Amino acid sequence: MNDAHVPRIGLALGSGGAKGWAHIGVLEVLLHAGIRPHVIAGTSAGALVGAALALDRLEALKQRVLKLTLREILSTLELRLSGGGIISGMGIIRELEALGICGQIEELPLPFAAVATDLINGSEIWLREGELSKAIHASIAIPGVIAPVRHDDRWLIDGGLVNPVPVSATRALGADVIIAVALDQDISLRYRLPEKTVDPLEAMVDYLPGFLASPLRRVLPDMTRRERSPGYVDVVTGAIDIMQAHIARTRLAGEPPHVLIRPLLPDIGHFDFDQGEKIIAAGREAAQAALPHALRVLDHMRPLTAARAKPAPPRG
Repeated sequence: MNDAHVPRIGLALGSGGAKGWAHIGVLEVLLHAGIRPHVIAGTSAGALVGAALALDRLEALKQRVLKLTLREILSTLELRLSGGGIISGMGIIRELEALGICGQIEELPLPFAAVATDLINGSEIWLREGELSKAIHASIAIPGVIAPVRHDDRWLIDGGLVNPVPVSATRALGADVIIAVALDQDISLRYRLPEKTVDPLEAMVDYLPGFLASPLRRVLPDMTRRERSPGYVDVVTGAIDIMQAHIARTRLAGEPPHVLIRPLLPDIGHFDFDQGEKIIAAGREAAQAALPHALRVLDHMRPLTAARAKPAPPRG
């Protein structure tokens, strides 16, 4: 990809909670193939991983992700019961800063935008300057889970509510070719609900003599099989999954990228951050499948980019 007329490549990295680690695998494949972005826009987890790439901290982030344990995750989340969310988000920001994912957005080596949502009027906000860690904090602020962020007289929350895969923001940053990564095509809540539990009375039937067990099984009502209700986080993140999946389909249909990569992670929930190896591998697999198409698109765009770069002939 050393051609002087390589088109400006833009990455649109989508939201998805812990599924966002898949972006790491996707980026590894693209970089290995010589596909390096000129601009990056990210929503929620996509903003976090995109910022790491822009700062050349992707490998550091990957190594941290691969070592995450459930205990560390719970410690970092800093659960609380006030402030607009059960998680403050400050522990996450401290982790990012320890990895060197911090600084001013306008000083990044690449043009970058983190997408957030204005809690008051619902407008889509592109954070293109100011403190990077604060912008990431705003972009990942899942409603009801991570507290909203005050930024320039606005209260900001998760950008996935309005633009789960920020193709439009990437185009606005000047990209000629947009490679998008969508993580929300599957609805994870249905895979996350607790399994059915067996009523003790029904279990006891197995130990009765056959002449008693057989008639008893016929009269036991179906209600002896109970389902535990989903937890608070399951409901909130599951509802957001459903909403973002519909929004992403609509927006991608209206503003399609040149290349769309879809890692398949149906059994990964929003907070399965300790499943890094599996999630990164899924991103790598999806990117490998999409790579031939991405290379064809870039080859096709080179003549167009070169034509635009030629100076206009003199008049007269």
